[in-house]
Amino acid sequence: MPATGSRDWGNRSTNQPDRNNSKKHLEPRSGSEDNRTMLKRKTPLRAKSGFKKRGGKLKPFSEKGRKKNEEYKKVRKEYLEEKEYRCEICGGQATDIHHKSGRAHNTLEKRTFMALCRRCHTTCHDNPAWARENGYLVYEYKRYTD
Repeated sequence: MPATGSRDWGNRSTNQPDRNNSKKHLEPRSGSEDNRTMLKRKTPLRAKSGFKKRGGKLKPFSEKGRKKNEEYKKVRKEYLEEKEYRCEICGGQATDIHHKSGRAHNTLEKRTFMALCRRCHTTCHDNPAWARENGYLVYEYKRYTD
């Protein structure tokens, strides 16, 4: 009886592989199996990216989204010019707009913006506890209205 957890290899007296069957998987198949054809899919494979092609072009924005994006670009540029392209944390050259309360509902509200350099922006998102403590991230949802 073999020990617990070990495999029963039959009546082999050594650990050598069976020389008669060791390369059987490398030999070509015989008979009608050689003439088999591949199965055909009933439905074509689809891309997993989620984007659908429309006439060879991807439509990046709806008309409403395009207008909102154009307006955001203007507000973003105005804010960076007001802050003279200076990072509000370290004083370096600001290249990014940080949204303290996210971009979902307050995309065009300047009071939720911060002009930041790439390094400080990355630090804010890599250390959210520190950013919340210093007021750079607003944890709870706030919708700013006048």
